[in-house]
Amino acid sequence: MATAQCTWKRPPPLFLILMLVFCLGILSGCSSKPKTEVIEAREEPKIEAEKQELPQQQAEQETQVKQYSSGSYRVGQDIPAGEYKLFSESNGYFCVYESLEKNDLDDILMNGNFTTCTYVVVSDGQLLEIRSAHAVAAAEAEPSTELKGDGVYKAGFDFPAGSYQVNAEKSNMGYYAVLNNVNATDTLDRIVNNNNFENNDFCTVGDGQYLELTRATASKTE
Repeated sequence: MATAQCTWKRPPPLFLILMLVFCLGILSGCSSKPKTEVIEAREEPKIEAEKQELPQQQAEQETQVKQYSSGSYRVGQDIPAGEYKLFSESNGYFCVYESLEKNDLDDILMNGNFTTCTYVVVSDGQLLEIRSAHAVAAAEAEPSTELKGDGVYKAGFDFPAGSYQVNAEKSNMGYYAVLNNVNATDTLDRIVNNNNFENNDFCTVGDGQYLELTRATASKTE
């Protein structure tokens, strides 16, 4: 009896190519690494830094000294009543009027020229005029460093109270005055001692009093 023989047929080349591509695709998919998503960190708002800057800015604003430049000021409206130190910017001048009316010399309560600094106390309803200078509340002003030049200086603030020698500048006749106050309305007993002098003179200034100098300097005696 004849035995049937099975013959294996060689698959066509196209089939082999497709199988090879399929296998390679599977291997490639297994070996490939998953994509990593890179998430950038969001920048946090600078709230803390701003919070720290605010107190510093507020402190700087609070420490700024209010200055009143050249001009006219209604006391109690444009400028508070009180004591002021005026600083000359060239040849300073100030004048205090009893009211807004300033047509008559009788309306002038106090005035003065100065090249360094001076002091004045003004009250509500008065008019303060400032030229070539600026004013600062006396409580916020900086002390002067020397007693030299035309002006008014405060004992206990600009210089220590005590005995002083006053010297005339160059060949000029000097002037000094020791003042009890610089209030525009309080003229009674304002001048404690004063003198026009040549060369030099001596005076004593108490704490809280004022020393006015014209064409003169002053130095503390030993």
